[in-house]
Amino acid sequence: MNLMVYMKMESIINRNITIYNTNSNGVHRQPSLFYAIVKILYIDMIFIDTIFGFLFTRYMAGERKGKRGRVPSLRFRAPGNYTIHLHHWFLCSFALVCMYRIDISSTFLYGLVYGSIAQGLTYRDFYKFIYKENNLLESRGESGQIL
Repeated sequence: MNLMVYMKMESIINRNITIYNTNSNGVHRQPSLFYAIVKILYIDMIFIDTIFGFLFTRYMAGERKGKRGRVPSLRFRAPGNYTIHLHHWFLCSFALVCMYRIDISSTFLYGLVYGSIAQGLTYRDFYKFIYKENNLLESRGESGQIL
């Protein structure tokens, strides 16, 4: 299904839930069976989107620790022969906070970000942000310059 069609469908479902569960005075009613079914489908969409995000990130990222993926890692040189590595799971966590703050309501985007975070946490070195340059080269099985 086309991404735009999917996002439009999601928007219509969310609007219909709000309209259906509000009476003419604007007071919310007790959730109905329809509301419960739509919420279950909504949760299923997030779950499916999370799996898609995990698989997509696995395809784009390196297969294992130190192996370069289709999209290069974000690394910076620091003084003292150090390298700072901003892992994609860390960047996606920051993006997730930003998405919450600006109130984005797309389950597809949330699923992609959740999946990317989950995939990034599968690496053995997910907690290492600062590398001594020689140690980084050894872990990657390379010699020479990194950046």
